[in-house]
Amino acid sequence: MHNGLISKFDKLKDDKSFDNQFSIVQKKVDKRIVNTIPLGKGLYLKIDKHVPNLTEIIKPYEGIDGKFGITIISDQAYNFIKVRNQ
Repeated sequence: MHNGLISKFDKLKDDKSFDNQFSIVQKKVDKRIVNTIPLGKGLYLKIDKHVPNLTEIIKPYEGIDGKFGITIISDQAYNFIKVRNQ
């Protein structure tokens, strides 16, 4: 969802009828960006700010058993789950 919105803004900047004499304040835009992705019953992934390297952190996963999911690359998430599973 983020990438689609960003590409629309990028195209709009190139439109000659668009007044581009202002700058986008990311802090103001972030307040309106909230994506909640259902992961399972009672489990959600919430993205509430623009993350420039999101594709490096969250990657799609397709297992050889036909199961689909996501992989999250995060030291903080790893440590949280590791402690919780002990």
